[in-house]
Amino acid sequence: MIDELERLVESGEWPVGTRIPPEPELMRDLQVSRNTLREAVRALVHTGVLDSRPGDGTYVAATDGFAAALARRFRHSEALEILDVRRMIERDAAGMAARRRTADDIENLRTLERRRTQVETGHDRDASIDAELAFHTAIVAAAHNSLMLDLYAFMTDAVRESIAAVFATVEGGLEGHVTLHDQLLASIVAQDPVAAEHAAIEHLESVMAMLARGGMS
Repeated sequence: MIDELERLVESGEWPVGTRIPPEPELMRDLQVSRNTLREAVRALVHTGVLDSRPGDGTYVAATDGFAAALARRFRHSEALEILDVRRMIERDAAGMAARRRTADDIENLRTLERRRTQVETGHDRDASIDAELAFHTAIVAAAHNSLMLDLYAFMTDAVRESIAAVFATVEGGLEGHVTLHDQLLASIVAQDPVAAEHAAIEHLESVMAMLARGGMS
């Protein structure tokens, strides 16, 4: 039973972040008893592949046990440690994106940057965090390296927390970083990998400095 659930996750039929079907549906489709199903789900929750949310349901947290362990390691890292890793990935991703980006990538990045600017002016903290994460994830995706994108995906929760830490520590969040975002996007559009890497590093180092001044470790 556990193997069957893992197969459904690994096949992509249940993507990471989605809620798995309700018990009655799974019992019918998999032809198993309620107890057997619950034991299998509990086992995968324990390994971190599934995430049980009381009152909401059970969600896919990772594609396999290794991915779950890696995501868990990121979640339990300090904010500045996460930013160190982000700097390495996002620097190289920015350079690759500048060399490899497509017209669709540019359109998507421009849309996300406009969205990020709009929600910042609305002072919606959660929306600002989501928009910031979406913009940086899109840059990694524009590098067109699936392994790098998978690694960044494992970091999603930790990256979100590192962004949230800035909003919690620094009044105004990342409002002062509009110019750095503009420089980063412009460098990718211009296919200038050196400038793109420099803008990515400058952005993250300024964030690290703000967190350090705020007493974050």
